[in-house]
Amino acid sequence: MPYCHTTQGQAFRAFLLRILLAVPTILSWSVTVQASAAERIVIAGGDLTEIVFALGEGQRVVGVDTTSTFPADAQDLPNIGYVRTLSPEGVLSLRPEVILASHFAGPEASLARLADAGIHVHRAPAPQGEAHRDVAAKIRFVGETLDREATAEALVEAFHAELASATQEVEALRPSPDWAPRTLFVLSAESGPMVIGGKGTVAEQMIALAGGQPVTGDIEGYRPLAMEAVMALAPDVIVMMQEPLGDGDAELVLQRPDLAATPAGRHGRLIAMDGMLLLGFGPRTPQAIHELNRALRQASSQSEASNR
Repeated sequence: MPYCHTTQGQAFRAFLLRILLAVPTILSWSVTVQASAAERIVIAGGDLTEIVFALGEGQRVVGVDTTSTFPADAQDLPNIGYVRTLSPEGVLSLRPEVILASHFAGPEASLARLADAGIHVHRAPAPQGEAHRDVAAKIRFVGETLDREATAEALVEAFHAELASATQEVEALRPSPDWAPRTLFVLSAESGPMVIGGKGTVAEQMIALAGGQPVTGDIEGYRPLAMEAVMALAPDVIVMMQEPLGDGDAELVLQRPDLAATPAGRHGRLIAMDGMLLLGFGPRTPQAIHELNRALRQASSQSEASNR
């Protein structure tokens, strides 16, 4: 019997698991045609959708993928499916002139077919290892593709200023010099081994930016971890995406045998955040750092009060 079992939670969990397990790929071909005059744009990648709307070009978008959940206006647009398993037929039905594709959009055969159909397919740059530093490259990519370089540069400057402010705030509000709660990101808490965020994941990077100490179990990527290994990690706090959790599911997660005896389980410390905000690494990343840091500090202060 699963520990998280709501119908809505299962659907979101399957969707978000595919997002985070997607392996970045780079096409062997590229398209450099500008989209300055394009009025029908399809986007495959929630981070790119956020950037397009932040640049004030949302009115040109005629379709988005399932990861494009922000802003709210994007959710009203026709949906082309999951970014990693795009169907050419669904995209072609929207008659786009340009496709902005995430670096992990695919499959490659579908993108190649769309290019063969005369659509200008523009692929975002591959990540360079530090997700928060990749945001500027993505913004500039969208600005160049849509011929909005000046607006994009202004957004990059604003992003850098907000990021600096958020990281400075993390240090300024640190409860003590050595404060860094051991934080475990849980991707899936179905029955059986939990799937956690390991080394090299954006979850690990976000936790560190927000002042936590990521505990990864020495695994790479998003992988299942045995019950004994989870218990040995002794996390102070669990972080999850809000989408897989229904009413009461947070409590069920903390009651799992592998978490119940940990500090996080004993003190009820589970933080749930919007998945794209937490892990999308786009213009809202400074906001995500601020919100996660605040939640980590609140979790720590609540547990200290309960121990008095």
